[in-house]
Amino acid sequence: MNNREEFIKGLRDIADFFEDRPELPIPNYGESFYIWEKSLVNARERAIQMAPAEKIYLESYFNLQRRFGPHKVVVSWARDAICERVQVGTKHVPAYTVEAHEEPVYEWDCGQPILGSDKQLEKGESL
Repeated sequence: MNNREEFIKGLRDIADFFEDRPELPIPNYGESFYIWEKSLVNARERAIQMAPAEKIYLESYFNLQRRFGPHKVVVSWARDAICERVQVGTKHVPAYTVEAHEEPVYEWDCGQPILGSDKQLEKGESL
C-alpha cells in the first residue's frame, strides 16, 4: 500500500470507527489537511482539483480552501514565493514610545489572476 492509499484508508477507518460507536463523543473540532506548495507550477491544476474552493488571503500565505462539514482541505502557498510585495504608500504612526515617523505600506501584487475569478472557483469551472 502506498502513502496515498494508506492516508485514504486511514480516513475511512476513522469514519467507520465513529460510525460504529454512536455513544462515543466526537471531537469538538474538525480537522484541517494542508497541502504545502512551493511554486506556481501546479497552481492551475490545484485550483481545478480543489473546485469549488474559497480563496483566503493571509499576510504571509495564499490559500485555497474547501470545506467538508467541520473539516477542511487547504492548499497553501507562501505569498513571497508567488507574489511581489509592493510598497503602495505610507501611513502616519503617532508618537507613543518612539518618535512619530512615516512607515511604508505594502500590498501583494500577484499580477494576472492565475487561479481564475472567485465565481469560477465557486462554480467548479475549469480555468
